[in-house]
Amino acid sequence: MAEGYLKEVQSYDTRVGTMYSLVFDNGDKLGVGKFAPKHAEPGEYYEYEIEMRGQYKNLKQGSLRKKAKPQGVPQPKAAASGGGGQSYDSRQEVISRQSALNSALALVDILVKADALPVPKSAKTDKKADLITDIVRHYTAEYYEQSTGNKMVLSEKEEASLADDLSQMEADDGEWN
Repeated sequence: MAEGYLKEVQSYDTRVGTMYSLVFDNGDKLGVGKFAPKHAEPGEYYEYEIEMRGQYKNLKQGSLRKKAKPQGVPQPKAAASGGGGQSYDSRQEVISRQSALNSALALVDILVKADALPVPKSAKTDKKADLITDIVRHYTAEYYEQSTGNKMVLSEKEEASLADDLSQMEADDGEWN
């Protein structure tokens, strides 16, 4: 039997789905499978049994029991849920942004190859890179919103550049969509 304060319940994606681990203050990190134990609360003191499966430490099924907190042993701060110090939500946010950017870049590549990129012919060569960057930003934001339902937040500088180039394109009869 081992004992310790539960620091965090981590989740991570694998090819077979989301898996969970329990991390204790004594250094034990135990796999628990596809479902986190319902009564595992970070900051509480537990006793548990470890079961080795190959090279991995796992929680023996049914062995996690809450115990009275020992006298004289300080309770560590519970860590935020999620692997690697980032929550699942913040990792998913990064993944959604990367996916939207990759989709936008793929679309712009197709438009360039088809000579259909909506950049006015009157645009100067040095300004074309800025216009293309803004087109990528525009489609990235569009795809991000489409996949997450949330508006992608751009910096004030990005918003201003996008608005400036959009107004220039409209004045030159360029098309944006």
